[in-house]
Amino acid sequence: MADKPFKIDGKVMSYIATVLFICVIAVYAVFIMPTHSEMGNEGNVATEVKGEAPIAVINVSGGIEISGAENIILVRSGESITFDASNSYDPDGEIVE
Repeated sequence: MADKPFKIDGKVMSYIATVLFICVIAVYAVFIMPTHSEMGNEGNVATEVKGEAPIAVINVSGGIEISGAENIILVRSGESITFDASNSYDPDGEIVE
């Protein structure tokens, strides 16, 4: 049997090449967030927030307002728009910046 040369036809060689070149490369970025017990902060923590949420009043200058659509502005490439939220307020007091 050693005297006879080993012949591989094109089909078998093609299958071997296909099998050899199949590989999957994947890169994963994994962030593991520690639990309270892992950080040494065991116990229950409760925070009660009282009051009303601040009211955001945002004025926009620039762009084209779309008729029939609320709060939608068309801005074309090269155009500038300005957002002004200086009229926002907190019903319970001051807004902390």
